[in-house]
Amino acid sequence: MRGMVKTSSVAEMTAELELNYKRLIDVLRQALVCSRNVNLSQLIAYIKLVSTGPADRFAILVLCSLFGFGVNESAAGEIKPPQKISNAYCNVPTYVLPKVTGHARAALQPNGQPVIHLDAGKSSDTAYARFLLAHECCHHTRRHLQQLQEHRKRGVLLMLSRLNWRLELDADCCAAAILREKNDHKALQSAHRVMSAYGAGPTGPRYPGGSVRASIIKKCGGLR
Repeated sequence: MRGMVKTSSVAEMTAELELNYKRLIDVLRQALVCSRNVNLSQLIAYIKLVSTGPADRFAILVLCSLFGFGVNESAAGEIKPPQKISNAYCNVPTYVLPKVTGHARAALQPNGQPVIHLDAGKSSDTAYARFLLAHECCHHTRRHLQQLQEHRKRGVLLMLSRLNWRLELDADCCAAAILREKNDHKALQSAHRVMSAYGAGPTGPRYPGGSVRASIIKKCGGLR
């Protein structure tokens, strides 16, 4: 019918709200790095690095002010910059942050520069962290973020959930294939074990169930 507005299902709208809530929690955690005497130029550089868009940057800056940040260019305080780590699976700059929803994420900076964030609780030398890094690299090399951005611009919310579901499985298969080629059986087995623990339940907002992801990792990684 002409003039009707397309709406998403209740489940998809709930998933969208949950995802936005988790992004808000991430913003709050990043804002907590601020202290009263932080150098302004260092703060701006930090915000540009950890945020994924103008809304996040503005939110972090406002929250820093609320937490007592003093805008003083000559202040003596410092923000400890995120630790940059090597990534064996792609040339995308990779950083360790205090807390990242989902343990790791692929993101695009405002200038389009790809970046990967890894949760500090997941050391880069652990088997599961290697899978996470390969998985996020695949999101970039297969241009998943650009596909999601295009759907958001077009306002196709109903299809966004399905697309995200499909892209996660694609990144899982891509990462498993990379690890298989590198004979990294420990990383494959660790990823399979983590996903299997979720059972049929989703592994995150708009994410496939754990058993489905475990099956894809097993197939693409050549696990027996």
